[in-house]
Amino acid sequence: ALSERARSLDGEGEWRGELWLSTADGRAVPVLQSGSRVTAAGHTAGYVFVCQDLTLLKAAEALGRKLRRHDRLTELLNRQGLDEAMQRALATSAIEGDRAALAVFDLDHFTRINDGLGHLSGDAVLPLVAERIQGLLRDGDWAARTGGDEFACLFTELGEHRDLAARRALGLARQVRRRIAQPMLVDGREIEVKVSGGLTRLAPHEGSAAAMRAAGAALHRAKDQGRNQLAFFEPQMEAEIDARVKLEQALREALKHDELRLAVQPELAQG
Repeated sequence: ALSERARSLDGEGEWRGELWLSTADGRAVPVLQSGSRVTAAGHTAGYVFVCQDLTLLKAAEALGRKLRRHDRLTELLNRQGLDEAMQRALATSAIEGDRAALAVFDLDHFTRINDGLGHLSGDAVLPLVAERIQGLLRDGDWAARTGGDEFACLFTELGEHRDLAARRALGLARQVRRRIAQPMLVDGREIEVKVSGGLTRLAPHEGSAAAMRAAGAALHRAKDQGRNQLAFFEPQMEAEIDARVKLEQALREALKHDELRLAVQPELAQG
């Protein structure tokens, strides 16, 4: 490697690049090395190399990469990190046939904790929830915090059989929901949270965005049915959500243009 740098110096007069050096105690240190050729009487007299330690810079770059893909409060994956994990799982599923599933969870009425105990206590709950989720993950599974009090689990390596993979995913999601819902101690107070969840299979031909929409639709179904439960995605759920969104938009437009009218039909009873 040194001879290669020397040839470059002989040709161009200077060299600059990153490499790893070993210290006396055996550690590998990243450095930025700059070299120049020293001449005397028109001939090469030697070479001078200067090294700059890049350890702190590389650590900062690694931290930046982690923060782009991880949630700062819980250290779980964030939405970007989860999306990348789902894309890898989808690619594996398409090649090997091994199925995967996505579960999303929402802490029911979490605002009551923030309002009743303060946001610091609320922020203390979220890392505890993350810790409980991580404790149940298998090798190859991923957990993410996708929003304020929203979490997600990506279950991989569920097998090739469709129905068996669905039952395995449902069992794993139920374990996570039950574990989150167990009482926890925060600032000397016992807190119990209820959890709603939605679950869907990952379909390689649909992609990660479709999986997020499907899991979200299942979560809405769980909430509509009274919360504190888990729902598996069914195709008609998306149609129901679309219809609700259109109705809400129509009502907003009607309010905006003063198009709503109250009609009363009295019913009189004779007695």
